[in-house]
Amino acid sequence: MQGGLLRYRRQAFLAGLAVLLAMALSGLPAMKSLEHGEQRFRFALTPTDDDFNSVVVAIDTASLRAIPDWPWSRDHYADLLDRLNEAGAAAVAFDIDFSTPRDGDQAFAEAIRRSDAPVYLTAHRQAYQGMPGVMAEIRPNAELRNHATLASTMFPVEKNGLVRILPPFEYFSDGPLPQLAVQLSGRDIRHPHGIDFAQDMSALPVISFSKALHAADIEGKVEGRVVFVGATAFELGDEFALPSLGLQSGVLLNALAYETLRKHNEKHTAPLILVLILVMIASAAASLPLTAMGVGRYVLINAGVFFAIFALGYVAQWAFDLFIFTLLPLATHLIGIAIMLAVAADAYALQIFRSRMDTEKYARVLKSMMRSNNDGILMTDRDGRIAMLNGCAAGFPGSQQAGVAGTAACRRRPASGRGRARPHRATGASRPQGRALHRSGRHPCDPADGPFPL
Repeated sequence: MQGGLLRYRRQAFLAGLAVLLAMALSGLPAMKSLEHGEQRFRFALTPTDDDFNSVVVAIDTASLRAIPDWPWSRDHYADLLDRLNEAGAAAVAFDIDFSTPRDGDQAFAEAIRRSDAPVYLTAHRQAYQGMPGVMAEIRPNAELRNHATLASTMFPVEKNGLVRILPPFEYFSDGPLPQLAVQLSGRDIRHPHGIDFAQDMSALPVISFSKALHAADIEGKVEGRVVFVGATAFELGDEFALPSLGLQSGVLLNALAYETLRKHNEKHTAPLILVLILVMIASAAASLPLTAMGVGRYVLINAGVFFAIFALGYVAQWAFDLFIFTLLPLATHLIGIAIMLAVAADAYALQIFRSRMDTEKYARVLKSMMRSNNDGILMTDRDGRIAMLNGCAAGFPGSQQAGVAGTAACRRRPASGRGRARPHRATGASRPQGRALHRSGRHPCDPADGPFPL
């Protein structure tokens, strides 16, 4: 009973060690990359959605070439807003920094005032360069925001550099400011939710800013839809790292967040207790007694547990919009398996070493007995070949007739089981059966002399 209790304690210790190692490694950049890869693979398996109610008017490289002197005069945005109203846009959101007064502000403000579609201007907070902890609030200038609705476009960036969460609002000095996607969807969202990245970005309509200034290029493309206006040109630097989608511009991220809420596809984060339960299951499976149950069963069980945890994360995300961070359970499982394999290999190596030591020990004892014995002793194997003989046996005529070790001791094999090798009681290995040479000098295989064990 004490041996069984000791074994269970050792397994519990190894399982706990695997959990601690997994938690310590989870903060490393390599583990974060693995987590990113797992999520990307999971989203790649999820069926994509190509139903979009939004259109992106992109300030792309072609537009920067067609309309020089960036940042542009606000007259261009006034003209765009007029074209979008003529085309029947349901709402227009500008994800652009309008905090600094510039030429054309009055014309843009007048276009906002007469717009039939609601106009949203964005605000955000950013750190002062060289002043840690000090945040600047970037808002549209007073002339533009009088007839527009303010909205936040802040997204929390995780330690691994990814954006996954849509916050319902962002706190500014005058109170919380609702997120742009929340205001456009009209939903009452009070808690952060995960964004649905299983959306087919190729199906999202994107129109170049320079082309959108012409009514013929947007006719029939924006009617009844929400239009997002923002920078997509790489040189403007407004980019975010997204799971499964890589680097995407901020305006595209806002469109994805809006579509997530519009379709009620927001993702929820699984409670920590569920992740801990998966960690316990993974560590328990990895710490199963490998030697007792056999390598085949151990590998089969742990392979099933590994794929079950991964499949649970995929099914929960696809069917229930639930994020389960399975990296920690999977890492715990793999580390636990590695520890158990190392322990089993060490035990096997120790067993081989002890077996060799026992074999050498018995061989030394046997040689000592044969040297110190005054009788002639001859050892044969199963096939009747001489395996060993002492000095007394070598001096007898019979041994000279039989030859040296490795040659046949007699022409016929023993007829009965008495002459066959018997298993050694200590090692289980077959040992040679000995026959003594009679002092008369007769051959030990003479039928007149029956074989007798040493």
